[in-house]
Amino acid sequence: MRKPAYIKQAEINARRKRFKVLAVLLRGIQPPIRVLDVGGTIDFWRVIDYAQFGEICVTLLNLFPQHNLPPNFCSRVGNACSMESYVPGDFDVVISNSVIGLVGSFEEQKRMAAEIRRIGQRYLVNTPNRYFPCDWLTLIPLFHFLPLRCRAFLLHYLPISPFGRLKPYSRALEWTARVRDLTYRDLRTLFPEATIAKEKVLGFTKSFRVSYGFSVTMT
Repeated sequence: MRKPAYIKQAEINARRKRFKVLAVLLRGIQPPIRVLDVGGTIDFWRVIDYAQFGEICVTLLNLFPQHNLPPNFCSRVGNACSMESYVPGDFDVVISNSVIGLVGSFEEQKRMAAEIRRIGQRYLVNTPNRYFPCDWLTLIPLFHFLPLRCRAFLLHYLPISPFGRLKPYSRALEWTARVRDLTYRDLRTLFPEATIAKEKVLGFTKSFRVSYGFSVTMT
């Protein structure tokens, strides 16, 4: 399913806003700055001028390899819930955008959060708010409040997912089961030492920004 142009532009604007926040948070960190982007893609970085961060080395950790990367980027294939190949101190900053809500159960989310907290001297995690009226994946109001099998049925028969129709039905069911949006209380449990800021749209909390370890606090 091809997204409307205004939706694509809104997503690009949101990414640029988040990177502006990151640029402020990175001030004061001695370069070179080692960043692990959990679930990150190079397309996400290309919409902004990452050269503004100065000397920065970014590792993109995802379920698939990424190629043709700039010199200061590298790709690693791995699981966000099990990053045992990394030890504390490997990265100055760990970031993750809208990934922790896609790893499955709350137990899996606990594992991912624990890994981020273990590896990163600092971290910045963005995730949608479960109680925002519009579902962030399908853009359909209240879709995420439907029963699991109902959501899977609609995703199987209608081209409303980011990937179009999900076939076979078992794939739609598996994909739906992995989506678990988070609440403020969930995040306070997962990241007890962090600062949690609310990003609002039309008065509603659309998403949360979870940060820790930075000398600057963003509200």
